[in-house]
Amino acid sequence: DQPGFATHLNNLASLLKAQGKYDEAKRVCERAIAIGEKTLGAEHPDLAVWLSNLAILLEAQGKCDEAEQLFERVIAIGEKALGAEHPTLAGWLNNFADLLRNQGKYGVAKPLYERAIVIGEKALGAEHPDAAGRLNNLAALLTKQGKYDEARPLFERAIAIDEKTLGAEHPDFAKSLTNLAGLLEAQGDLHEAKQLYMRAI
Repeated sequence: DQPGFATHLNNLASLLKAQGKYDEAKRVCERAIAIGEKTLGAEHPDLAVWLSNLAILLEAQGKCDEAEQLFERVIAIGEKALGAEHPTLAGWLNNFADLLRNQGKYGVAKPLYERAIVIGEKALGAEHPDAAGRLNNLAALLTKQGKYDEARPLFERAIAIDEKTLGAEHPDFAKSLTNLAGLLEAQGDLHEAKQLYMRAI
């Protein structure tokens, strides 16, 4: 049982998840993790990747408490193995925040999004496409809380980043436009919301 085999298992688990075969994917993923713990050690960054994938799989199955525990372990490994300002850690923080936001745990999710944004901007630059995605996520959380005035500039910044880095024809740009349109619609600004929806088509 070598780490390379564990990587192959992890890839197989991703394929099975994409096919909707969650139980089979979970078994394969758990086997990859067991091999990783044995051959690489409990604090190796590759192990954190596999644990993160399992957490996302568990979330898809509605097993959010188990997923939370795994993400906490992933963050701890990432901080120790990669450092507190590594861009990979930012991605894990963002994914953990997504899980918490989807459960309505806004107060816990918000600082994780904010930390992910700060780390990502420092490591990759303020106009990296990843920044736009995380700004969108934080803005979506604020929108759920009814904090429209705080959410709007984040959506607008995400739109500007996507347009500059990905182009006006990219699906992520259209998604950012749709996000802001949804906020405007919630505020009753139907005219401007319609313009953005039309622009996103």
